[in-house]
Formats: sequence, structure tokens, C-alpha cells
Amino acid sequence: PTFTPLEEPFEYPHQLIPIDKADPTKVIGNGYSVQLSPTISTVFVYGIRPEFAGKTCTLALHMPPPFPMPEMAPVHIRSPGGISVSRIANQLPDTVSAQNIGNSSLVGVVPLIQPARQYNVASFPCEAGQKVGYQVDSVGGLDADWFQMTYPALGLFMLVS
Repeated sequence: PTFTPLEEPFEYPHQLIPIDKADPTKVIGNGYSVQLSPTISTVFVYGIRPEFAGKTCTLALHMPPPFPMPEMAPVHIRSPGGISVSRIANQLPDTVSAQNIGNSSLVGVVPLIQPARQYNVASFPCEAGQKVGYQVDSVGGLDADWFQMTYPALGLFMLVS
């Protein structure tokens, strides 16, 4: 399969924090894997570089083409569906659980995730010099996990233009 590399500049999430809505006090911890299900969301934390002042930031979800050996693939979709993405209002505490995230506002929805696609979820002026968190929730029954990676582009990135 051919993979389109991400075009510079872009921001990679500094933290990926799965949170369990069924157990709001549980802290799952930071990793490189995104977990999404009807009860589990993942918080993506980006540090927006100061030099991006005045530029446009686009949150984009990249899904690579199907892998030749699915058991080796870095993405597993057990049940189809999509995502909703919300901007978290507060600065995030060091230990994040579903309980302490606070308010968030919806910025965009991808109703159905399919392989070999790029979905631009939302564009806005870059919040240069800020640490910004987004909560990604499963919609439509999505049950999936993936290993966030740059090549092939897989996951949610902040593209800068």
C-alpha cells in the first residue's frame, strides 16, 4: 500500500490519555495507544509551538490503507463507528481521569471511520504557545484502538497552515 507522509509542519500529541467513563476515577495512564469504545475515550494533548501564531491549525484524523497482515496492523477496529472531538476548556492536571477533565465543547464529528482516508475534523486559529487538550469519544458504537504513529500516518494530528 502507498502511504502519504504527513506534510510539515504538524503537531504530534504529547500525551494520549485513555479515560474510562464507566469508572470516572480510574487513571489509565499515558501511552502511545488510543483506546475508543462506548465507555472509553482518549484525551489528546498537543503543545502548540509559539511560532505558529497567526497560522491555522487543523485537527486531522488519518487512517492508513488496510494492512496486508491484519494481525500485524497498528489499528484494530472491532466494531464500526466514528468519533466526536471536543476541546477541553481547562489546562489539564498531570493525572487525568474522567472525573477531573472539566468542561469541553464539541469541535467536530467523523460519523464513520474508514481505512485510507484523511478526515479534517476542525480548523481554527492556532493557540500558539499553549498546551491544548481534546477529548475523543466513540460515536455510533465504535470500538477500536490504534498505535498513534507518523509513518504511516495513523491517528489524530494537528496540521498547521
